[in-house]
Amino acid sequence: MTPLDAIAPDVYPTVARYLEALPRGLASYPECVNKASLLRSALDVHPLHGARPSALPSALLELIRRPPLVSTWIPAVHDLAIKLVIFDAHFGSIDAFERFAYDAQLALFDGPLYRFSMRRLGPQRLLRRVPTRWRHFHRGTTLTLERVEPGRAALLHDAPAGLYGEVAFAGLSAGLRAALATAGARESSLERVRVDARRSRFHASWR
Repeated sequence: MTPLDAIAPDVYPTVARYLEALPRGLASYPECVNKASLLRSALDVHPLHGARPSALPSALLELIRRPPLVSTWIPAVHDLAIKLVIFDAHFGSIDAFERFAYDAQLALFDGPLYRFSMRRLGPQRLLRRVPTRWRHFHRGTTLTLERVEPGRAALLHDAPAGLYGEVAFAGLSAGLRAALATAGARESSLERVRVDARRSRFHASWR
């Protein structure tokens, strides 16, 4: 049986580095939880049928093999760790992952479920709704809108130190850019600036 936080670094190196940097590995930050729908959507696109049992803790294997109902709250560390398993299994670089995440989110937002409502809102009104949407899927972390005006905005992400790494931030950035594009923003860009150990600020601009 693989110990709770033991990850085979030769198989899942990004996961291993992530958990080693957290204060209590998989047990870190229990106050932070995510909706299981986020995990299920990731596994729908990139299933991990070939995950090696000897290389992963049983807590992660259980979530991979039997994802909870979409409305279930699961530890954010577990959710983000499995996203890193997907990263190690399917991607060779953060750039490749961010391109995929952007294209996947754009395809989702441009589908019949979201396209009309997001385009009707436009970039500024869309961004005003981001904090509420974030709270629907996350507890223990926040994404707040600090300011918004025509063509530019700033959002502040707050989470315990180390909970979000470079891969997770790449996915978040891709999702925000895809949402802006669907809402009608042209030539949009997004820059993340680290404020301190907990906080990062996203500067968005568009035409």
